This record gives sequence, structure tokens and C-alpha cells, in this order.
Amino acid sequence: MIIELVNKEFKLAKAKSGNKSTLIAILLKAIAACLLIALISYLTYSLDTKISAYSSDSSFDFLVFSIFIMFILGIIEGLVRARKVMFDKKDSIILAPLCISTDSKIIAKMIYVYLYQVIESFIMSFPILVTYGALRQFIPYYYVFCVLYPFIISLFSVGVIFTLVVLVQVIYKFLQNKEWLQFICASLIVVGLCYLYQVCLNLFLKVLDNYSFKDIFSSTFIKAIDGMCPFLLPVYSILSPVIKFKNILSCVLISLGLLLLR
Repeated sequence: MIIELVNKEFKLAKAKSGNKSTLIAILLKAIAACLLIALISYLTYSLDTKISAYSSDSSFDFLVFSIFIMFILGIIEGLVRARKVMFDKKDSIILAPLCISTDSKIIAKMIYVYLYQVIESFIMSFPILVTYGALRQFIPYYYVFCVLYPFIISLFSVGVIFTLVVLVQVIYKFLQNKEWLQFICASLIVVGLCYLYQVCLNLFLKVLDNYSFKDIFSSTFIKAIDGMCPFLLPVYSILSPVIKFKNILSCVLISLGLLLLR
């Protein structure tokens, strides 16, 4: 039954995107994903080469920081998706007459969001990990870990997403009838996205222009990354034992504890 419910979620998503444009949309999404993977791999290669020349420890810290950013971005996107599937009125109308338990409905929606999280992690985080390992000629077990990582980290992201999704829905309902607040929030989001675009563009141009690592990032920023790295959970607790072979038992226990809390 749960598998059928998950399949139903994918069919509803397909119906909303439009059946006529499905093949074209899939093709465009595949091309966009390939281009994004290529861009992420190139940036990782270029930045890691510069960082490694500066400090090997900073290289690992920036790896954790980059993967953590992808983790946060995945949570943000997952919250939007989870809110839509959890509070879809049409979905409730369809399932109301059927004898399906609430637990089965929620589990199916969690699996649906989880699968999307895995796909996004393969696109965003997997290239960074593989490029990092290839530059250091890590042994094959590391690449097995790279394949498993999206499945592992998505468990944590789904836990965070479904912990916060009710709060997001409350905020959404609060803003729904307040146009002036919607305008303010939309303006802040646009400004934030423009600033983020400027930062990413400047970073990309500096990488292309062969700037040194110190010219790209200030020493204060580098020290801040080094200091916060151990607190970027659960990414640090997953990567540290695999790459640095440090705090293996404690990191494993922390990861298991965080997973159980979800």
C-alpha cells in the first residue's frame, strides 16, 4: 500500500507539471542537472587546488562547509516540497474515502520527499565528494561511500524537514492574507538571491582568473570556517571518520543520536 501511495505522489506531481510537456521537461531537467554537475565539479577542482596549496587542513574544512551548504539548500527545497504534499487539499479529498491509515499516508509522503532529497544530493554533493577524492587518489572504498552518502544524509534532511514542515505551514497560512507582509518577504528574498548571485559570480570569475586562495577568501573567513567546522553536524560527523579517520566512535554515536532524535 505504501509503495502505491508513493507512486501516487509521483503521478500527481507529473499531472501538475503537464503531461504534454513531460518528455521535454525531463530532457531539459536532465541537461540542466548535467551542466550543474559539471559546474560544481569544475569549481570544486579549481578551489580545492588553490586551498590545498594553502593548507591541507583548510581543504577538508572547506569540503565540510561546502557539503553543509548543500545540506541546508536541500532542506529548504525539501520544506517547500513537503509542505505541498502534506497539506494538499486535493490529495486529502482523494484519500478520504479510502481505508488508509494516517501513518501509511505520512510514511509514503516521507519516502517521496526522501527520494527527491537523494536525487538532489547526487546532483549537488556527490560531484564535490568525488572530485575531492579523485584529486587525492583515494582508494575505492571512498567512492563506495560517495555513492552511499546521498542516502545517508537524506535521512537527516528528511528528519529536519518533517520536524519543521508544520511550522512552515503555519507561517504560510499567516502570510496568505497579508499582502504587505508577502511583499516585504518577497523583496527580502529577491535581495538575498541577488546578493547570493553576485557572490557566486564573483567567486566563479576569480577562479577563472587564477586568483590565489588568499585573494579569493580573507584570512578572517578562513579562520571562521576552521573554527565552525566541527559544529557543522551531521556533515562533519559523517565525513570526519571516513576522510580523516578521527573521532570515529564519537562521530558515529553522534550521527546515530541525531538520526534517532529525528
